[in-house]
Amino acid sequence: MQIQKETEIKFCDYDFLSQNGNIGFYNKCEVIEIFGYQLDDQKAFNIFTLIVFEETQQQESEKYLSNKLIPFQKNKNIKWGIKRTIINIDKVKFIFENLKNKKILKIQDNADELKIGKIVIQNKQYILTEPQINSILKNNFHSGSYIIEGFDLTKKNCSFLLGQPEVLNNFSEQVSEIIPIRLLSDRLGNIIFQFPINLFKVAFSALEQYKGFQLDFVFHQKLKKELDFQVIAENRIDNLIADYLIQDIKNNEPIFINTSDKVSYKIYDKRNKLIIGKGESSPLKTIAITSSMGSHQDRFFYINGRQERIQVSHPEPTYYAIGNRDKKSNDWLKNRKYEYQLKELDKTKAFIQYKEGENAKALKDIRYLINLHGRDGVYLWDPFLSAIDIKNTLYYSQFIVKLKALTAIEEKNIEEQRKKFEKDDKNFLQIYLEVRKSFRKNFHDRFLIFPSEKPKVWSLGTSVNGVGKSHHIIQEVQNAQHILDEFNKLWDESNQEKFLVWKST
Repeated sequence: MQIQKETEIKFCDYDFLSQNGNIGFYNKCEVIEIFGYQLDDQKAFNIFTLIVFEETQQQESEKYLSNKLIPFQKNKNIKWGIKRTIINIDKVKFIFENLKNKKILKIQDNADELKIGKIVIQNKQYILTEPQINSILKNNFHSGSYIIEGFDLTKKNCSFLLGQPEVLNNFSEQVSEIIPIRLLSDRLGNIIFQFPINLFKVAFSALEQYKGFQLDFVFHQKLKKELDFQVIAENRIDNLIADYLIQDIKNNEPIFINTSDKVSYKIYDKRNKLIIGKGESSPLKTIAITSSMGSHQDRFFYINGRQERIQVSHPEPTYYAIGNRDKKSNDWLKNRKYEYQLKELDKTKAFIQYKEGENAKALKDIRYLINLHGRDGVYLWDPFLSAIDIKNTLYYSQFIVKLKALTAIEEKNIEEQRKKFEKDDKNFLQIYLEVRKSFRKNFHDRFLIFPSEKPKVWSLGTSVNGVGKSHHIIQEVQNAQHILDEFNKLWDESNQEKFLVWKST
């Protein structure tokens, strides 16, 4: 009887999360299937499937993102591919029911079943951006997402990857070149239903003299009912709770709490008993944090004839699990199989060494740093910067902030670079970028600068056009403020029309 009760709860989780107006509004789903294919029995099996609920104008479609089946390193009998499908949400309910009741995974009626392992449906979980699970979710920014996960307890179909860490690492790198996903060993064989929270946007600002903050909500235009929210806030000093409150939220009313040290808050939906947002700052002065509402405006641009698409957003930290979790699945989570994954996803990236042939990896690391530290802007200082170099780096920022690039390009080449920028439609760039030529003819600095209140700076060790092409080191530098000051000085000195290469607005 207990098993039946838990199953009913899980099914209710799906019904509740997918219903418009509870945590979001959805009309379609994007399905990403990463699958393996056994050559001997000619059957496909699930490596990882992500089903993301969206509010979108996209039409139903299906497409293989991998042009062909790709062989695994050291394994000629198994190949892999990636398929992307857009489907209406009513069809997704049948996918969930079949997975729960019949233990089968089939995305389309005319598609073959994917072989799956021993799948157990987990209770809903609330996910924000800091934990490693975000490497397999889509654009989990702003208020975060809830997920329902079909957890493969045996991972039998993927055992060849678990037993060969170098093969899994190589495979994950290849996948990430096609889609922005980095596979985790504990999630192999799993199926995740992701429900992004898009009920509202919220502007978050601090009161003067560290007296507190206020939240200004703008709700989704389709929302018809009144919401009943609470804020749960605390002030921590040296990991001790110095101040704490629970207060009903009324739009624009101040929330009085000492904000002189690290302050974090959660937004709690009293009616549905759900965490529905979170933020933090240390110390609070005046900041703005926005939560998602409806569809985002993506950034579209071209690099070497290939269209790129980036969704601009602001990341926030942490991960909450709602309800009891299966102990066996927890064992997989706590005992992630390979330490190299932790090293690859090292959050600081304070010192990274590259050798010849690692250009793609170096660019990924630079983009990672841009999206980790670029909340207040990103400045790129490199004498050999071209339009392609800037697109390969700054255009991947998921922040709508000021982006600056300083180059020493020759004046005769400015028009050529300007034409490369103008190939993109500014209406779809969603970017605030200015590129200037330095008035100083000779400089050799190559820095990635984050101009926050306490700035951070990385020395690139080589120009962007050469990262990862020969041995060099990217490392964080200690005298960040001095480097930012020098950049600002040179930037101001180059504030003349003849030094303007390109400006987005």
